[in-house]
Amino acid sequence: MYLVLPCFNWIGFHLCEKLLQHGEQVIGIGEATTTKQDNFWAFMARNSSFQLFTTIEEYQKGKTDAKLEAIIQIETEQKTGMLDTCDTTKKFFLSRLKEEQIQEEWCHVQLPLLYGEWMPRSEDSLTRPDGGTVPFDSESFHTEAVYIEDFFEAFLPLLETKQQNKRIIFCPPGREEEMRGGDAKVIPVLSSEETELRQRKLNQHYEKFKPFY
Repeated sequence: MYLVLPCFNWIGFHLCEKLLQHGEQVIGIGEATTTKQDNFWAFMARNSSFQLFTTIEEYQKGKTDAKLEAIIQIETEQKTGMLDTCDTTKKFFLSRLKEEQIQEEWCHVQLPLLYGEWMPRSEDSLTRPDGGTVPFDSESFHTEAVYIEDFFEAFLPLLETKQQNKRIIFCPPGREEEMRGGDAKVIPVLSSEETELRQRKLNQHYEKFKPFY
């Protein structure tokens, strides 16, 4: 069983979806406050392996004795230190920041520039968390961007192994040496499809569901 916090941003939704596809039990923490998030909730609610709690406190009151394999927290300031977990529960903090001050028992996973369905975007660019943009025809996009489904295919095996590294960096192939530093482990993310073909598919998805983006 895995806990994902928050489950209603676009990265958290993709992670929940991927875990459910792998037959895992998933607990989501979050509240749907937009039309897009309502659609995420409607999709996940159809799966009996998914449970939703609005807050960590609500989860603590209603949780069962089922073993929690891992907590995956995604770029949120909401504190999870109050969670009562066993010593074997893995804890991952996914962030695009290079350095993150987190608790000792957590593993900091540095995210690459992610793109995919439901990402914050416009017609011709994706939106960074800081409000900046990256045009789809820019060098930055073609050399730095990683498709979110490819990223989670590379990330999920970490959930099955003993957590040893305190910092892990994911990056496109060929940039390993550039990203390497300190005691961080660098993992290249292989692309499952040509960028141009995938971008056409994503543009079609955006045009079809634009009101929900």
